[in-house]
Amino acid sequence: FDLMRRILTFALGMSMTFFTLDPALAIAQSGAGSHPDAIARPPAYDVVSIKPSDPDAHERWHRLTADGLSMNVTLKTLIFTAYSIQTDNQISGLPGWAVSSQFDVEAKMDADTAASLAQLPESEQYNQRQAMLQALLADRFGLKVHHETRELTVYKLVVANGGSKM
Repeated sequence: FDLMRRILTFALGMSMTFFTLDPALAIAQSGAGSHPDAIARPPAYDVVSIKPSDPDAHERWHRLTADGLSMNVTLKTLIFTAYSIQTDNQISGLPGWAVSSQFDVEAKMDADTAASLAQLPESEQYNQRQAMLQALLADRFGLKVHHETRELTVYKLVVANGGSKM
């Protein structure tokens, strides 16, 4: 039994010392009231710091604040958070260090961005924070995302003949 699944394939730079920004990755169509061809940038973090974590520190944390975030996580966790990924079979192409290396991530918004975000409904705040994290990944890790559909084998659990009559 095959099921079509949406797979995200990731391409990451092989060295943490080379960071690139593809402006096309950080733009989105602007909302109503503007020219259809106009392009607006989504909110972005004003200040970002990403450092390798102390290898002896095993504690991980995630803190969202009104004006940013503070995390000690693997790159895989950042990607899962930014793209609402639930299971490992939804992604492919992550190098081993993305799963094993931890990073201290600090990101702050400017006051205007934080104020604008606070006025949005909670679900839209979540969407905007995800877009901001996606832009951060593209900027600081050189992350490029490719969406595709693949056929994967799945198992179907069925009740055997003469089984439960619930």
